[in-house]
Amino acid sequence: MQQEALVVFAEHRYYGKSLPFGERSTQRGHTELLTVEQALADFARLLWSLRQDLKAQDVPVIAFGGSYGGMLSAYMRMKYPHLVAGALAASAPVVAAAGLSDSCQFFRDLSAIFENQSPECARGVRDAFRQIKDLFLQGAYEEVSREFGTCQLVTDWKSLAQLFGFARNAFVMLAMLNYPYPTIHGGAHHLDLRASHPEDPMSVREARKLEATVIHDWVTAARHKQQLQERKRGLGS
Repeated sequence: MQQEALVVFAEHRYYGKSLPFGERSTQRGHTELLTVEQALADFARLLWSLRQDLKAQDVPVIAFGGSYGGMLSAYMRMKYPHLVAGALAASAPVVAAAGLSDSCQFFRDLSAIFENQSPECARGVRDAFRQIKDLFLQGAYEEVSREFGTCQLVTDWKSLAQLFGFARNAFVMLAMLNYPYPTIHGGAHHLDLRASHPEDPMSVREARKLEATVIHDWVTAARHKQQLQERKRGLGS
């Protein structure tokens, strides 16, 4: 409202209805087009098309996102600076990409968080995962399924891996959303980009105000740059 802007939420390829190979899109041999580079190119093409359709070629664009979306936001500004005037990247691990960082570092940091808070808790979690695997190897499929309330019996390695994944993600979300040392005191994982709530801490409200100011400055700077370029073209003609 403050910027009188059009807000566009673009669907990421391979999600929702954006399936390049239809129902086969997630099958082996059909995921080679699921890359960050391809997603960025999609968004760049979308921006170009929207500007053409809306006759808004000179309107500044600000990218925004949180977590992985924040990474894409930052990458858009880096790769397509002629299309994106600024990028707001909340809780975005921008260097957590193949070739830039250790792919296991996130889970090492996650384990360290629980270790620092309670070594006994960390040991208990590891022991629990071992017990689940031991029960599975013993063929106690019904016991494993009953304890976790699964819809189907966990009888193969694929379903066990899925169960471990769901259980692991619970600890991931705990660390991400309840870590006691956020950049924004009292905040959580990209809480500043979520819908406002009466119980939001003052620090998050202030962060949103700051972000609105920064976005306004980006837009102003982009328009000023555009005006200078138009003047130069006018002088040269």
